[in-house]
Parts: sequence; C-alpha cells; structure tokens
Amino acid sequence: MSGNVPSTQFSLAPRAISGARWRLIGRRRRRAQARSPARTFDSYWQAPEDVDSGYRSFSAYYRANYLPHLPRDRAARILVVSCGPGYLVSLLAQVGYSNVTGIDSDPGKIEHARHRDLACEVAEAFPFLEARQVAQFDVIIPEQELNHLTVDETIDFLKLCRGALRPGGRVIVYAMNGANPLVGSEHRAQH
Repeated sequence: MSGNVPSTQFSLAPRAISGARWRLIGRRRRRAQARSPARTFDSYWQAPEDVDSGYRSFSAYYRANYLPHLPRDRAARILVVSCGPGYLVSLLAQVGYSNVTGIDSDPGKIEHARHRDLACEVAEAFPFLEARQVAQFDVIIPEQELNHLTVDETIDFLKLCRGALRPGGRVIVYAMNGANPLVGSEHRAQH
C-alpha cells in the first residue's frame, strides 16, 4: 500500500429526486443498518482498547494520508463523518484548523471526544447531511465508512455530500482495494 489516500473532487450532475424516492432510500438504508447494527455506517471504529492511546497512534496515519489533501486555509469548514472519539478532529485542531466538526452515532465515542473539548456531536450521517443541503463545507471526510455501504447507499451519500459542499469543496475518501494482492484478503474479510 502506498500510504497515500487520493483526494477526489467530484461533480455529480444534479438530478431531481422526488420526496417519495428519498423516503424509499431512507427506509432501505435503515433496513440495511438494522440487519447489521454492529457495523453501521455512522459508527464503525477500529481503535485500541485504550482509547486515549489512539490519539497518538492514529496521528501519524492521519498526517501522512489526510493532511496533504486538505486546504491550506486553516479556517476551512471541515466535517469528519464517523469521527469515533475524535482522533482526526484532534489532529486537525492541533495543526490549526479552527472550523472542524465531527459526527458519530455512538454517544460513548463522542463522550471521549467531549472530554478532550473536541467539536464532536452525536448524529447519524444521512440525516445530518440531509438537513444541511446548503453549500457550507469545504471538506467532508467520511473516514473509511464508505466501505460499509452498498453501491446505492454510496451514491446517495455522495449526492448528499455534493449538496453540502461549497463550490470547489472536496470529499476525501479512503477506500479498500479487495483486489490488492498484499492486503486484499484482509480488506474483504472486514466486510
């Protein structure tokens, strides 16, 4: 693995989706999460048992794989989806980003972030973004969670991101490659 996460700026052609279609998408998404509650999109977390040690150990990973793709403007508005205890949010604050929000659907994880005075809140990704379909974020980082969505859910999620991004904004995505001969079997096993 190269260690670098490619930054992806994307453009999805606007398409009208009826209210009935959005309700169907929402019901399908909730059913998918209900079948696998331990692996929901909003709160999938691989971290050390000692939560506090993760703030140090994950720092080098985030520095190498995310910081090079972030805007130079330290006032950029950044949303970290499925932030867990706020490891990435913490690093971004340390390097001077002043307008970062993290969301996670697990209150226990958010409690760790709040003990460190990090701007993290309990929220589910899809409803959070559905309520923010006004261009307001410069960057949205869904951590590794896109790997746990169906193709349709991924498309829906990216459309919601597009609606919440300012012009020129970006989504920084980490994606597992199941075809990689060195780590592919591990990635497939995580599903």
